[in-house]
Order: sequence, then structure tokens, then C-alpha cells
Amino acid sequence: MSIFKFADYRAYLKAQIQAQPKGGRGQMLKLAQVLNVHSTFVSLVFKNKRDLSAEQAILMARHFELTESETEYFLNLVHYARAGNAALTSFYRAKIELAQRASRQMAAKFEHDRKLTSEQRQIFYSSWHYSALRIYTSTDANGRSLEEICAYFKLQRGTVVAALEFLSQARLVIEENGRFKVGARRTFLEKNHPLLKCHHTNWRQKALGQYEELTDNEMMFTSTLSLSNSDFLALREHLAELVKKASDIMKDTQPEEVACLNIDFFIVR
Repeated sequence: MSIFKFADYRAYLKAQIQAQPKGGRGQMLKLAQVLNVHSTFVSLVFKNKRDLSAEQAILMARHFELTESETEYFLNLVHYARAGNAALTSFYRAKIELAQRASRQMAAKFEHDRKLTSEQRQIFYSSWHYSALRIYTSTDANGRSLEEICAYFKLQRGTVVAALEFLSQARLVIEENGRFKVGARRTFLEKNHPLLKCHHTNWRQKALGQYEELTDNEMMFTSTLSLSNSDFLALREHLAELVKKASDIMKDTQPEEVACLNIDFFIVR
């Protein structure tokens, strides 16, 4: 959901709340806690009887984890709503329209890297298929249809629909005329994030599940080794270089297939 499609900050906030789990139940109270105000004030804002202050607007923007440009736009919407004369109204309307034009020029162009919210991470890293579906949409310049995605992964239609709805809301895919295209190219977690274990587990289980179906073009390799500490470090560096080289190749590749690369190298204890 792009904030730049909204010319009224209340409409944007209502859309944000409705997009939350359970239809946004409990979100009004949460917003009141974010602003450190009574829930009645938040209700009055949504009823167009009160306005957010600039200080409250910045807290709201941080709560929804808006980017710098999104935050600036949101603040301009608030200033526009609060403007007390025609000159100030015209000033902020011009800024809003300028940002909207810039956004339209960047249509279908998402951030290369995407940092998900805490709630989005919990969902995205709960199963391998969220990541796989997102990557699959990049394998055709025209995007992939719902039917193509269901057929390719042999997943139930309901599962795919729910995943695509989430990926669209998270700006990881974009829907155009019934076809889905990849949005952000990469997601990332901070080092040692608790969900990394879940992410590794999901894809290693997926690898084991496909073991019996491996073709000659695919490979799995497992080997236990006895080696010196210095050679262990040297081999680790080679693997790190391989990962970097793979990353460089993927930057310029023309996507045709969805693949998974799992590398484990550790001291057995």
C-alpha cells in the first residue's frame, strides 16, 4: 500500500489499520499508546474532529516504519489538513502533488532491499513458500498469474492467494492486471536475529524434501572432514568468496528458475 496514493492522512491511517491482522482490532488503542494520549483523542482524529500535531505525526510515522520520503509526505498531509489559510493550503497541496507525480514516475519501482516490520517478518519467515513465490514472480518480465504460481509449486489456491495478498501488502510483489511482479529484490535480517534459525530450517527441510527428485543438473553435497584450524579458516574464506561471487552473478542474471543455495560449514561438537 503506497502512501503516495492518499491525499488525506486520515484515509491513509484507516487503510493501514484495516490492513492489520484481524481487520485492525485493537489498533486504535495501540495508536493511543504510541501517541501517549487517551483513545478518545484518536477516535476524534479519525472522525475529522481533531488533527494530529506535527509531533504526533512523526510518532505515527515511526510506528508504521515509514521511510524518510514517506515520513516527509505524511507530515505534509498533516500540515495540509491543519493549514489555516488559503496560501498555506496551496503551499502544501503543491508539495503533495509534486511528491505524487514523482511517485507515479517510479511506479512499479520498489526499494532494492526491503526491511520488513516485526509482524511482517514473523509471517514471511514462517514458511519457505513466501520467499519462493516472491522470487518466482521475477522469472517472467510480464509477471506470473495466480494459476501459474499454483501450478508451478503445486500449492493449494487458498494458500497462494493468502501469500500473494501478504506479499503485496508488504511491497514484496506488485499486482498489475492480474499478474504479479517482484517488488523489492532482497529482504534481510540482522545478524543473529531469532528468525534466522527459522529461515535456515525452512529451506533445509525443503532441500531434504526434494532429495529424491534431484536431477543431474542439481546437486547436494555433504562431507565430514578432519582438518587443521588454519585450513578450516582458509576453506571458510573460500566459501565466503563463493557466496559473494554468487551474489554478484545474481545481480545481473535474467531470472528463469527459482533456486535455493544452502551452505553449512561448522565445527562438529
